[in-house]
Amino acid sequence: MGNDTVLKMKSNESDIPVAIAAPSWIDLAAVLVIAAVARLLLFSFHEDVGDTRTYELLAENILRGCGLSFSEPTSTSCILASGGYFPGYPAFIALNWFLFGHSNFPILLFQLGCYLVSLYWLLIAIGKLTNSRKVVLSVGMLLAISPLQIGWFRFILTEPLALATATWFLAELVMSVAIGKIRKYHLALALSISVYIRPDTILMSVSVVFVAFYIYDFKNALKQILIVGLMTSIPISGWMIRNLMIGHSPLTMLSEVAPKAPGYFFWLNTWVVNEYERADTNFPVWRAEYSKINLHHSKYVNDDERKSAQSLIQELLVMDGKPIPKEIDQKFEELAYLKIHSQNYFKPYAIFIERVVWLLFNPFSSWGLPLEIKDINRSLLNDAIMRFDFNQAMYLLNGYKSIITGKIIVFSYRAIIFIGFFFAVGYALFGRVTTRMVFLSPALRCLALGMVAAVVTRITFFAYLGSLESRYLVEIVPWVEFCIVLSLVSKGRYLKGTQ
Repeated sequence: MGNDTVLKMKSNESDIPVAIAAPSWIDLAAVLVIAAVARLLLFSFHEDVGDTRTYELLAENILRGCGLSFSEPTSTSCILASGGYFPGYPAFIALNWFLFGHSNFPILLFQLGCYLVSLYWLLIAIGKLTNSRKVVLSVGMLLAISPLQIGWFRFILTEPLALATATWFLAELVMSVAIGKIRKYHLALALSISVYIRPDTILMSVSVVFVAFYIYDFKNALKQILIVGLMTSIPISGWMIRNLMIGHSPLTMLSEVAPKAPGYFFWLNTWVVNEYERADTNFPVWRAEYSKINLHHSKYVNDDERKSAQSLIQELLVMDGKPIPKEIDQKFEELAYLKIHSQNYFKPYAIFIERVVWLLFNPFSSWGLPLEIKDINRSLLNDAIMRFDFNQAMYLLNGYKSIITGKIIVFSYRAIIFIGFFFAVGYALFGRVTTRMVFLSPALRCLALGMVAAVVTRITFFAYLGSLESRYLVEIVPWVEFCIVLSLVSKGRYLKGTQ
């Protein structure tokens, strides 16, 4: 392909291009204001969850000059750590505390500010590519009020900054296509910062391959890809060297604070298919609260295996606060191998597919919004739904009508955009090219390929690992929304070329 005019469309009746109005600064400001207000309204629902305390602990140690460490900040101890945590987000918290004192509000505000800057740059890039006010406003408004994005900004978690960097990286891809030149330094910077916040965001890099091969010939495309990879590797290598210097592995996703129970977690990975099964069996072991382990009924655990597992869990009930004994952990490992050797060839694939479905379409997930249903037995609720026993399900959900309504709205939106995304990409790649289908232009086909590669890579990665919380898909949400809106808005429209 090459650096040809991307979106210059002509009428079947005339050779005169039909110009579409470019977005104005008022349009951009309107989108940013709506995005800010939608997120600011949720600040009043701020709460500490998940890894919040861990990030604050790491930030405290950075602030006192210790570096990345899980040591108690009030002690004189300073044991440096590596593991699955990178220093980007704790350093961000520490900087806010250094400038504004130990307050959560500046952190929430600066997270929002980072996102708004990224969204602004994405709108500029889309405007450069399409020169269309309608496309810019449509994409911008959806991202501004997306129920899959706005809820995360009430937390002190990596998700808000991960959304910001993912949006920034997408903007650099779009701008690269618009100008017909890979913005390698900007892409490498965005990816490096993103990795320092969330290491798994390195998976976004697969999209660069498709954009590079669209813009350049084979030789130059490889050159640009290698330059982006090399520049991104410099800061990551710096962190790896630091880890080696303190006597640790150069790079690992395994946290040093994880419980030493590889056999138990290996067994969980042979049957757990959703975040609730994982949460009720995984987190109690992290906290050494074995009495809180809730072993869900699963079609991937037979009666004999369940009895053996329950027996081992009974032995753990008197050990709260202590690590899992090695001999019990080994018995869980033996259970896992017994299952693997006895199950048929297709069972692992069935588990994988079910995980993918749950990741994409879990109807109970709140996506960061204050829609939590607390004090409910999710295992009983899940069993009732699987048996289509709606009377039992409604009994269990009694008193949560407004929250259920909210969850239905979020689930419906989620189903529409993920299903729509794959339909849109499929049509973009295999549909009939006409002058009226702007989404089928070569430029947008390459973007579609890059985005679907990034989305599929991320889903596959987390489904395989058994990390099944919806929040692990947060980074691909702006990509999916951008793609589906562009496909819908551009149909039947003429867009003025920008190159």
